[in-house]
Amino acid sequence: MFGQGFGPADEWINGPLELPPHEPSASVRRPPSPVVCRPAAERSTDAARRPDPPNGARICNYLSKYHSRRPRAPLPARKKAPRTQFRAGARVGRKHALDQVKHQQIHPDSKGHAMLQPRTTSTTPVRIPSSRFIWRALRRNTALPMLMLVAVAAGAPAPAAAGRCQNGGLPKVYFIDSDADTYTVGRYRACVESWPEDAVSTTAGPDCNDAAAAAHPGATETCDAVDNDCDGSVDEGVTSTFYSDLDGDGYGADGTVNACSAPSGHVVQNGDCDDSSQDVHPGAWELENGVDDDCDDVVDNLGNLSKVLRLAENLYDNTIYNSLQQQIRNANDFGYDTIMFADFKFGNIGKQDSYWIDRASYLVELARELGLKVLISTGNLGYCGAILSENTNLVAVEPVEGSSFVVDSSGTQASSSGETAGLSNGSFEDVISCTSASCFSGWTYSDEPGTTTLPDYEQSIDGSVSLKMDLQRAGENDNMARVNQWLSVSPYRHYHVSVKVKSQDLQENPGRAQILVKGVAADNTTKVDLLLPKPISVASNQDWTQYDYYFNSHEYSKVSLWLGIWSSTSQESGFLWWDDLRIVEEGLLNVTRRDGTPVVVTNEDGSIRYVEGVDYEYIEDPLLGCSVSAEGTCSWKGSYGTNHATPNVAILPGGAITAGQTLRLSWYHAALAYRTQSGCSLSDPRVIEIFEKNIADLETTFAPDGHMLEVNEVRTGGWSRQSRETGKSAGELLAERTADMWDSLQRQAPGKPVWIYGDMYDPYMNAIDNYALTYGGMADSWNSLNKDIVIVNWHQMTAANSKAGDSVMHFANLGNKQLLAGYYDHPEYSITDWMDYVAENAGGLVGAAYHTWKSPGDYSYLETWGSSVIAWEAAHQGESQ
Repeated sequence: MFGQGFGPADEWINGPLELPPHEPSASVRRPPSPVVCRPAAERSTDAARRPDPPNGARICNYLSKYHSRRPRAPLPARKKAPRTQFRAGARVGRKHALDQVKHQQIHPDSKGHAMLQPRTTSTTPVRIPSSRFIWRALRRNTALPMLMLVAVAAGAPAPAAAGRCQNGGLPKVYFIDSDADTYTVGRYRACVESWPEDAVSTTAGPDCNDAAAAAHPGATETCDAVDNDCDGSVDEGVTSTFYSDLDGDGYGADGTVNACSAPSGHVVQNGDCDDSSQDVHPGAWELENGVDDDCDDVVDNLGNLSKVLRLAENLYDNTIYNSLQQQIRNANDFGYDTIMFADFKFGNIGKQDSYWIDRASYLVELARELGLKVLISTGNLGYCGAILSENTNLVAVEPVEGSSFVVDSSGTQASSSGETAGLSNGSFEDVISCTSASCFSGWTYSDEPGTTTLPDYEQSIDGSVSLKMDLQRAGENDNMARVNQWLSVSPYRHYHVSVKVKSQDLQENPGRAQILVKGVAADNTTKVDLLLPKPISVASNQDWTQYDYYFNSHEYSKVSLWLGIWSSTSQESGFLWWDDLRIVEEGLLNVTRRDGTPVVVTNEDGSIRYVEGVDYEYIEDPLLGCSVSAEGTCSWKGSYGTNHATPNVAILPGGAITAGQTLRLSWYHAALAYRTQSGCSLSDPRVIEIFEKNIADLETTFAPDGHMLEVNEVRTGGWSRQSRETGKSAGELLAERTADMWDSLQRQAPGKPVWIYGDMYDPYMNAIDNYALTYGGMADSWNSLNKDIVIVNWHQMTAANSKAGDSVMHFANLGNKQLLAGYYDHPEYSITDWMDYVAENAGGLVGAAYHTWKSPGDYSYLETWGSSVIAWEAAHQGESQ
């Protein structure tokens, strides 16, 4: 392939080219100076003026000695050529070789190879191969490795001599290395004008496969059906054993095959005890079905469950603190094996004082001394006060767009114009004849108008009439006493609802009184909670008291307002009065500032955008995220109160905003659910940074045996510009944050178990479209749920709850094991019914937990409840086959 058309000198040279081993002298520290060989007469007469370089005389005399023995005609005059002509040659006569070297400059290249520089106008050194005697001469006198090529100026006439190429040049020897792995397959002598890419001058061979760079002597053998190390064997010691998997469950039994990759119907895992059932294999979840599902030689072994006591108490309270010590001891006596500490302050222990740390440490050590495992709850993105105490601007938000503000006459500040919603007859003064719909003008519906809901001319605080609810008559309408009105509102505005309430002889559960606002779609059918049901803490007997609540209208221009009592019992009695109801736009209360929650101020038509710091001062709420004391100061960060003054916009002198001007403001305010509940941003990375730092602090301070993620009841989120620009719903963002928390735990607490409440990942609970105040709903939140996380399922199994079984199967299908959380302050509740369902239908049951939601908690059934779990466990231990 290399010598086509270049004459008869093309031929293969069999066997490796044998050259003497090169042992560089230890005295050589740098390449020698170039050597110029001149005629002997010239050297002898001109030696004083132009002495030869070191060793130069010896080299030149050595070469001249052979030249004088076999004289020949001098080379013809060289013609100037644009480049150097190479001529291939191998067994070159000594005399001819010396003729070629004569009058050449000899010096090493950067790799130590000898180079010849023709004494012409060319400035490019050329590596030259030589016959062995020239190599020895130069090696002996200059410590150079070898001469690699013979260079002759292009255009020189070809001497007429045997063994030369058609152009008179000498053939050259190539070492073939097609795959460029520095290992060769032989030598090739050819007359060519250029150096082939796959031919190199090296003696590293031999190569057994010159088509694969990974195959050569000394290479690592890999499983690829190739003799990589050139030892004559293929894939020795690198194949794997695969097992026949007839049922396709990923586990094999008999029928082994050794190969590089799994043949069809074979897998790498062995140990299947029933290769005819996909549900039976090592690691499968044991079901109560008379089958050894997990191939451990034990049938229906469902025992060894975790029995957990959850303690969610305020450790600052002395009475509670002393009680918790006793409850830990009781749990140990009653057969529990794990204590879950859930004081929300564990969510940011860096903010806690030494007093709290000492108390928490004592309880943790007490549990350990009794041999109990310790789990610590943290990472609650729904009740996010612990994280928000670190940075109050990381709260979940809702948007306000184009709210009207008016600059005062002095031109120094602007405040909300307080635009009202389209409320009719909020004072209940306009009374009409009681009909089947209502007794009040503007109100579209009332329960039992004239009997349960009726006007009262003797009790009022605004005007002469109030709305009275006679709860003794409410039983006639399924124990309900409510009124309703549809209102016109502006989209994306923050509204303030205020109402005054009086009570007399309320019985059973006075806290059931509520205010509710729902968004109404254009088709008048779809209704979404905007103001989540707000329980009004009404005493059994109280005088007129004002209640204040807030809601964001989101995208709705119509809302449905409800006042009243929703009761599930016929034991309600007493009287409730409502009066002086107002709904107006709120100002900059709890305005939030961070990336993704900008404040924009424009003129009334939006054509001019004013500059913060030039036209108006920086806008903020100094009491954002504060539990405000009676003195108006911040007593605790992370709790978003509404009982403080609303900030106004301070106008800067010299700016473009003028006195009396109407402005339009857009901003984001803290989103509150159920009056004070605040969640964290689902898109700001600083939330996860705070979480990860807290995990590191927990590990250093308490070193728990595992971590509980209380990501439950996330009722707000996804509304910031930062979140909406992702194009993802709140559920999709929650999935990403859950994955982030899992990754953080693997960095800070690798190998430790992780549990998480299941409600926010359960499509039969909270993981639904249009959930609470979230943007886009919470569906798909389970998509990034790691299978190693244990789901703490609290969708309790009762006769009235048909979705609990669906919930269990949802997580089982995701591959997550489950721990069942029960009790909930209901003594009649049976945890074992739920455990039976999981054991018989899903598998993956790891335990049960005693939950009390009261504060302080109700631990009176701790022994009874624990005993039932222990008895169930004993009955399901299984028997050895």
